[in-house]
Amino acid sequence: MWEFPGGKLRGGETLEQAAVRELHEELGVRVAAAGQPRFRREDAGSGFLIEFIDVLIEGDPVGREHAALAWFPRSRVLDYPLAPTDRSFAESLAEKEP
Repeated sequence: MWEFPGGKLRGGETLEQAAVRELHEELGVRVAAAGQPRFRREDAGSGFLIEFIDVLIEGDPVGREHAALAWFPRSRVLDYPLAPTDRSFAESLAEKEP
């Protein structure tokens, strides 16, 4: 399944600090700015609260931890097999498109 990049908060980390760390670890990019949560959902499979935030990155993403990395238009995201919470987030984006 495909997932959006990110991961678990470490003790005392803010969402922005976790995004900086995770996106550097997973994609080798620098987070220049991070927004507030745009979507929250408790993940049924894990019990974790998953939060999606907008980020502005610097650098070219490189897949450091996963088998593949892909960019595709928002209109195509739901064509891919997504992890359940990632699918819920993508569906919420599709509902907001004009």
